[in-house]
Amino acid sequence: GLGPLHTYIVILSILFSSLVIYFNLFVLPNKIELLVATEVRSTEVNKYLLSVGYIFVMFSLTVYTSVLSWNNLEIRDKGIWYKNGIAWQDIANYSWSEEKPHLLIIQHLNNGKKENKSKIAIAPQEKTQIDSILKDKLNNIVE
Repeated sequence: GLGPLHTYIVILSILFSSLVIYFNLFVLPNKIELLVATEVRSTEVNKYLLSVGYIFVMFSLTVYTSVLSWNNLEIRDKGIWYKNGIAWQDIANYSWSEEKPHLLIIQHLNNGKKENKSKIAIAPQEKTQIDSILKDKLNNIVE
């Protein structure tokens, strides 16, 4: 499959916004009079400006959905997912930042097997649970 649920959400949001952009560029300019009033409180509505507004809103929603979906830590059977997958066996160590107590720092090997550090902001109420899961998973790999 494509991966986590947020990947599907991003793809659907991009497809939906592309459909809206197509609709606004090629369909609405000819049919706008049928869909919206051409006058609002005695002010004429510019159909092209309205189309650009729709496109801007859909593009903004796509970017917003993408950013929200990519910034979620997911703990899975084979590793963790945060912007990309990190297998349990590739994690060398983890620690918590001294300056920011809810910033998780994971030392791991990337796809090219070079050492890398990933910094992940964790919600304060989830820190204890995530720490416990990481200790358990990483101890099981060592043994």
